[in-house]
Amino acid sequence: MISMGICRAGTQDVRAILFVINRSNSEAYRRIISPKYFKEPILTQEELLKEFEKATFYAYKIENTTVGVAALRLEEGGIGQIRWVYVLPEHQRKGVGSSHRIHRERSCERAP
Repeated sequence: MISMGICRAGTQDVRAILFVINRSNSEAYRRIISPKYFKEPILTQEELLKEFEKATFYAYKIENTTVGVAALRLEEGGIGQIRWVYVLPEHQRKGVGSSHRIHRERSCERAP
């Protein structure tokens, strides 16, 4: 049986998360956005670590390999902002992104 699911990500997951975000962004946008304006990579390790200070990251893993990412940033007034939602191209349209959305919504409902 294949193990898969969402877990809270830690700094040990930074490289895998960075790979998912940068590869997915590149595949989706490099042919659409003019090279003059397209930034690659979209996110550096240093920038991602700063994002870790502001948001809680979650990884969707299949057999211990990160294939999807999402982050939740809690704002003032109890408002949550979902950010950095990316899924590797070969895992898109298989429910990974939807699983992240549902997981985040349920987490927000339980939050005080």
